[in-house]
Amino acid sequence: MTEFARQARIVIAFQGFWTSGTGKGAGRLSDTRCHRDHCGLPALPMSQVKGTLRETAEQLAEARVPGITPDRVKRLFGGRTEPDDEGEPDPAALSLEDGDAVIAGDVAAHLAGHGDALFQRQASTALDERGTALDRSLRTIEAAVPVVLIGRMRWRAPEAPDFDWIACLDQICASTPAFGKGKRDGYGRALAWAEPVPKTQAEAPAAGTGTEGTGEAAGEELEIPAGAFVLDLTLVPQRNAVFSGRSATEGAHATLLAPTGAALLGWCAQTAGYETMTDPLAVYHSGAVSFGDARPAGPHERDEVFPVPASLAVPKGREKDAKTEAGILNLGLVRNGRPPDPEDDEQYEALKERLMTTRYAVIKPQTGQRLRTATRGGRAATGQLFGLQHLAGGPQNGGQAGAFSARITIGASIDRADAKRIVEAFDWQILTIGKGRSTGYGGAFACTARILEIEDEFLEPEFRGPLRVLALSDIAAVNAFGAPTPILDPTDLGLPGAIFDPQASVLRHRSFAPWNGTLKCRDTERQVIEAGSVLAYTVQQADRPHRVARHQRVGAWQEAGLGAVWLDPPFLRGWQLPPLRPGDAAALVEPGPAQDAEPADLPEIDPATRPEDRALIEWAMAQTGTAKAQAGAEAVPITEG
Repeated sequence: MTEFARQARIVIAFQGFWTSGTGKGAGRLSDTRCHRDHCGLPALPMSQVKGTLRETAEQLAEARVPGITPDRVKRLFGGRTEPDDEGEPDPAALSLEDGDAVIAGDVAAHLAGHGDALFQRQASTALDERGTALDRSLRTIEAAVPVVLIGRMRWRAPEAPDFDWIACLDQICASTPAFGKGKRDGYGRALAWAEPVPKTQAEAPAAGTGTEGTGEAAGEELEIPAGAFVLDLTLVPQRNAVFSGRSATEGAHATLLAPTGAALLGWCAQTAGYETMTDPLAVYHSGAVSFGDARPAGPHERDEVFPVPASLAVPKGREKDAKTEAGILNLGLVRNGRPPDPEDDEQYEALKERLMTTRYAVIKPQTGQRLRTATRGGRAATGQLFGLQHLAGGPQNGGQAGAFSARITIGASIDRADAKRIVEAFDWQILTIGKGRSTGYGGAFACTARILEIEDEFLEPEFRGPLRVLALSDIAAVNAFGAPTPILDPTDLGLPGAIFDPQASVLRHRSFAPWNGTLKCRDTERQVIEAGSVLAYTVQQADRPHRVARHQRVGAWQEAGLGAVWLDPPFLRGWQLPPLRPGDAAALVEPGPAQDAEPADLPEIDPATRPEDRALIEWAMAQTGTAKAQAGAEAVPITEG
């Protein structure tokens, strides 16, 4: 295949005030706020940029401009959907490398702390036919001053284009007069162009390093063991991502709190290939390779994160006291199951928390929401407004990006060449996974990997009595005929003769039909026991022919991460949660504040070669100083007496 540039950047030089819709306001100060990046500087969502370019491209194609054809427009931006359409639209060849178009990094470093100076409030009112202001039509919006924004797009289709896609994109940019919101009201006038990404910026940063490139920095090649092993992944999100929990939602589209095993399987099939595998059925369909669901990293490296058991409950009306200020479950209040005393008439309800560690630390990945709509001719399309909840990517609180961990179990029966292909598909790669990869979502997770030995824990050979099983992931339980069943057969757990105890069990069920990107249709609907469910059994037989592992995978679709269970978790054995050991309690104490590090030198910007950037920086600094001086002068001194 002919080599071609896969990445391009779009430069937008605004010529006047501009704004981008967020659906949020600032009370009496302004009806609409301008979108900001994580540093508080003005930014433009790349999904809006792509939508604007698409409308321009469709107009150029309709006018039969040379080089812009309907087929090329559809190839670049994908097919459109109508409210009555069923299924998914044709995929776009272009995906967004960044969630936002932002100010260049060296300029942003100088403007950090001066972001408020880059926004101004603009008031307007409607007029009647005589030119008089209409009553109750005064409206104030927040707009950004002229800046230069840079965003990136990538050719994500596996096959090479039969035309110069960057030149085509540049022609579309040159024909686009304005970007952002309020284009019909004079906002967003800009000059834009597309160009190949400079070679020094073409590679995404390596996971967890902040350095450029993935070549020598990737380290030594991992050695593939002869037997079964675990591939431990660390995923650092670079941009927002959405992972659907259901095939359809009402209202805001909710996201799962971490990448799914199915998403990791799909990435492996796309990157390592399907037909290139020696035995693709064994790798992708047999369960010999299990792509486990990811989990947010805990406060400490050795913390295991898992769904909060559905049996954990707190007295009604005291939900706010269920955890301490440090984010630890209140062991004096949270209970497991129903009260052992039948005369205890206090009512309990399930915890609202979703993830925790073995040391009772509550984990909450940072999420965000955004309202979006399709447009037709610059206007919002009817019935196309929808909301998306997403996992937040990039630097979070404290300046560090949140991390996720996932494990892929590779069985001894898998061909070693196939095992190596799986490892190479993840180690030191940038994973673009999730929903809406072509519209600003879909991951960009920087991934590193390490190989671990499989460490099995087993039930005591003489174990008998009550046993609780925690669903670490969704479980697609099936009976002997392969039909879905609402509970797990104890024989699947290696405990024949055990009796299911419905009184001590807390089950949640759901069904979903995942989208198959290769077949362009939905897979068979999966009826599953939700992660976090607790199944209780009474084990009567102590003599078992085989040892029973405490961590297992059962049911169908194990290759996609389903069926992970934990037998006899220590914190689910009784009514009260066992207290922390002294060492664990001490480890949960937050460390003291770190010493302030010396600020890094700001990158130099030559006024001779980049006068517009230098002028913007000096203007923003002057505006900030003027605002502080004015605030100090207007401050009313407080006198005693």
